Amino acid sequence: MIQQKNRPKRGDSDLPVKIVLYNSENDTILAGPTPAFVHDLSYYGAGLLLKKVFFPPHHLFYSPRDNTGQILCIEKKRNGSERDIIVPVNPVWMRLDEGDTPGYFRMGVEFMTDPEDIDVIDLEKMSLASFDSNEDLLTKLVNLFH
Repeated sequence: MIQQKNRPKRGDSDLPVKIVLYNSENDTILAGPTPAFVHDLSYYGAGLLLKKVFFPPHHLFYSPRDNTGQILCIEKKRNGSERDIIVPVNPVWMRLDEGDTPGYFRMGVEFMTDPEDIDVIDLEKMSLASFDSNEDLLTKLVNLFH
């Protein structure tokens, strides 16, 4: 039997972000922005928690996989800066969450940029800081999505 070897350990997070689907040919927004959470983060990618993934006719998981001209991005406002964090990602897997957050979707994404890119590093720093918050995930979800 083949033993699966996982990539680097994923760190827990509860960082609120926005997910946007762009047309890379003319830099227009095709879907979103929609609120989401970075649920966990590793050197190569992230786990996202989303309420909505379908924006007719675009789907945040399938559209960028089926059309190379469509780019999915994680976006977050930087503290004290005019330039936002924008990290292009490639969706790898998606499922309906059956755990603590029924009705939400979990999506695994890999970073399309170098993991040493400043936006990825800043996203990781903000993500680690968010998990230390005293608010539980359910309270954060209610505040973000309602």
